[in-house]
Amino acid sequence: MTALVFPTITMAADTPPADVTAFIHDAEICQYLAGEWDGTLPDARKKDLTAETGAHCATVDAQ
Repeated sequence: MTALVFPTITMAADTPPADVTAFIHDAEICQYLAGEWDGTLPDARKKDLTAETGAHCATVDAQ
């Protein structure tokens, strides 16, 4: 039996590119905001959540 060994590349010290960092940031906020939505919230809070969701989730979809 022959075993193949492949070297692994460790990138722990490297930082991701700025566009990847921005995507992760917006995706996390989008996910958080989705969990905040509740139909029983006051209209002012619904308006704020809608604006925040649009600002963050639209960029995630585009990315």
